[in-house]
Amino acid sequence: MSTWDEVIGLVNAQAMDEGLWFRAETVAEAYLQRELRRLHAAVEGLLEDRRHIVQFEEDDWMIAHPLAERLEGSLLDCPMRWDEPDPGLRGRYWLHDDGTLGEEIP
Repeated sequence: MSTWDEVIGLVNAQAMDEGLWFRAETVAEAYLQRELRRLHAAVEGLLEDRRHIVQFEEDDWMIAHPLAERLEGSLLDCPMRWDEPDPGLRGRYWLHDDGTLGEEIP
């Protein structure tokens, strides 16, 4: 199984690989390049998204930290907390930087 460092390394290596980013001459080449761009954008999006999620369950809650925070080792230093009483909600919600709840995540 790969680590995230390996995944990021592969994405960065592919982004610089001239053998992948030539001028597409066939439909298959254009399709491959388009899908690689989509994959790279998805990985980069995961790393750039710094939002936190709070999930309320029947008898508990948890905060999900952004991927980048977990990868860079700053998780234990994260200032995000939920110090409020149970709001009576169930589901997943964005947690704003000021500690207030955002919209529900479908």
